[in-house]
Amino acid sequence: MYCYANGQTGLPRESPAACRRPYKVPRNPRTAAQFRTRAPFGLSSARWHALTDLQRTAWKFSADTPADGYNLFVEINTNLAFLGLDPVDVPPADPRFSDNPVGDLAITNTGGVIALKLPVSAAPAQYTLVYGTAPCSPGMSFPPRFYFLGLLPAPVAGISDITALYVARFGVPPVKQRVFIQTVQQVNGWKDLPKRTTFIVSATLTPLGRASVPASLGPSPVPATSPRDTAASNPNSQRPLRQLKVAQSSGTASPI
Repeated sequence: MYCYANGQTGLPRESPAACRRPYKVPRNPRTAAQFRTRAPFGLSSARWHALTDLQRTAWKFSADTPADGYNLFVEINTNLAFLGLDPVDVPPADPRFSDNPVGDLAITNTGGVIALKLPVSAAPAQYTLVYGTAPCSPGMSFPPRFYFLGLLPAPVAGISDITALYVARFGVPPVKQRVFIQTVQQVNGWKDLPKRTTFIVSATLTPLGRASVPASLGPSPVPATSPRDTAASNPNSQRPLRQLKVAQSSGTASPI
C-alpha cells in the first residue's frame, strides 16, 4: 500500500487490498534535545566535505571498513559536540577501555527521602555519561527509552550520588517503581559499551541514622538494543556505538 502526502492512499496493482490508511506526517516535536543532537550531526556531515584527501583516508583506515570512514568521522565529532568539545579532523587514538567501574544502582528510602547512588570502584574514564528512564512498572524487565541525565558526579568515599541528576529530569521516583540507569564511558569521542543497572524503590522506610544495604539480585542479561549489536572481538578496544553488549543488574531496597 502507498500513502501520499495529500492524504490519499493507493494500492500497488500486484498487491491485494489488505488494508488502507491515510498518510500522516511523522511526529516531530522539535524539542531542544532534538536540536541538540541534530545540529552537531549536520555540522559534522558538512565538515567531512572540507577535509583533505589525506584526512579522509586516515578516517577510512581507522574505521571497520573504508566505507565507514564517513560514519566514524560524524560519530566521533557528534559525541564530542554533545559534551561541548571541539571537533577533530584527524581520528583520535582508539582508547583501550578498562572495565566500567560504576557498580549496581542502589535506591534508599531514609525517612521518606529517596536517594539514588552508584558505587564507583575505581577512577572513572575521562567522561562517564549517565542515562536514565522514567519510573516504570516493577514488572518491566526490558528498559524503555533512556534519556541523558548528565555526567557522573565525582564519587565521595566510593559513592556517586545521582539523585539530583535524576530528579531534575523525572522528579522523585515513587515507591514500588523500577528505575533503569545506564552509564557509558567516553574518551576522545570514542564510546565504550553501555552498562545497565536497575532497582525498585522500596516502600519500606529505612530507619533514620542507620545505613541501608541494598539486596542485589545479581546481574542478568538484557536483550540487545539494536540489530547491529555484536560481541566485540577485542574487549579492550571498542568502536563507539558500533558494538553494544549490555550488562544489567537489578535489586530492591532492603532496610537493615
